[in-house]
Amino acid sequence: MATALASTTNSCEIINLRPVVVITEPASAYEVLASRDDRVSVLFSSEPERLDAERTFLVKSPSGIVEGDFCWNGPGFTWKPVAPWDPGVRYRLILKGSMQSLDGREIRPEIDLPFFVLRSVSQPSLVSCFPEQGSSIAVRPEPGTILQLDFSEAMDARETEAAFSLKPAIDFDFSWNGNLTSLFITPKNQLSACSVYHWNIGTGARALDGTPLGRSEAGSFITDLDSTPPKVERVYPVVRSGDSWVDVAEDVSGVDSGHSLAVLFSEAVDPVSATGGIRVEPGQAGSSDAVAPRLIVYTPEHDWSPGIPLTLVVSADVKDSSGLATGEEYRVRFTPLVPWLEIRSASSGVDATTSDLSGSTILPADLGNAPDGVCTLTLLFSAPFDAASKTAAAERISLSSFFPAWLPAPALRDLCWFSDDTVAMTWQGLLTNNAGTTNYYRLFIPGGQGGLQSANQLLLKDDAVLYLEVHN
Repeated sequence: MATALASTTNSCEIINLRPVVVITEPASAYEVLASRDDRVSVLFSSEPERLDAERTFLVKSPSGIVEGDFCWNGPGFTWKPVAPWDPGVRYRLILKGSMQSLDGREIRPEIDLPFFVLRSVSQPSLVSCFPEQGSSIAVRPEPGTILQLDFSEAMDARETEAAFSLKPAIDFDFSWNGNLTSLFITPKNQLSACSVYHWNIGTGARALDGTPLGRSEAGSFITDLDSTPPKVERVYPVVRSGDSWVDVAEDVSGVDSGHSLAVLFSEAVDPVSATGGIRVEPGQAGSSDAVAPRLIVYTPEHDWSPGIPLTLVVSADVKDSSGLATGEEYRVRFTPLVPWLEIRSASSGVDATTSDLSGSTILPADLGNAPDGVCTLTLLFSAPFDAASKTAAAERISLSSFFPAWLPAPALRDLCWFSDDTVAMTWQGLLTNNAGTTNYYRLFIPGGQGGLQSANQLLLKDDAVLYLEVHN
């Protein structure tokens, strides 16, 4: 564009009326620059004061003043933006104000030229998105994409991906359709349940020719498609049969020796939180296995103890497959039907047998020939013993002197298991009665947790006590 401006001088001798011509590139309104790196230029027919010229020159875009650098060459300059031009954006070259030429003429240009770079058509835009604003989705959406953005034209994948953000931040992957018009965002991990996610794509997103997105776009979605937390539907005893678990009772009232506990949830649960969130109190060690999406089986480390009330606890932190927690602790009490170990009979001879070892029974005992003072007791139990429990029984069963107090303690001479549930124990050192005195000895078998225990870990409920009355 060429502009002729009349100028005057204050000299009383010479009046210079020659116009100062200003030529710009672009030269006319709505021209289109051919490259994002093109310069604009201004040429004066008479060189101006450079600071004056730079002060009156600027380039504007819809977002404000564009920063750039001047390069002077005699009576004119070129100007280049710091960052490359954005295609499709309406720029304005403005040169307005007053300046002095070096020969003293005043220059008052009035230039305001709109122009474009590469194209003057509209900028790319976001045509649609899925899910729509405020939609509910699952934490594990199918087929995995949580957001699809559709653009009006092919986009620069790298620039567009860099302009996208999601809060709360998660790790995700990008993918595109073949035309580069649809962007798919797929999370690498499960989303958090009942959370609002906000997405944004800024104007840094660009078309293939570098044209920025016409405006930034934003939206949100919420992962509340599943809003019902899991709950425990049923707890019941099961046993292993081949590769499967078989019900053996309707509920925990049927828990017996050798049983595990099945915990059935209302929906598929996260196996990690579920197996780690089941325990039995008090102090019952065990392990849990996820055997089906809804089913967790708890197996005690040792068999259930008889007659001891227990509580199965399911933590409030157990989550379903979508990440929702139960929110409240589940507890169910039960007492295993495991029988106590019993001493069915104690015999000191063919005609001396009892099943009452409560501490109130006196059993006659004939001693062997002096001087050994030998007595053999045969005990019949209600359950078998293995090698380890037989050894422990020999250490726990004791015979001590009772009356009179000065009687020496007898010693175990030998022990013989006739079968896994029957043992004969022979003590020596028992004394025969003196004139007018009857000697008594006390048989003691400890019960409870630290007492006698069978091969299948059955316990005596209480201590067993029996008194032997010596017969000469």
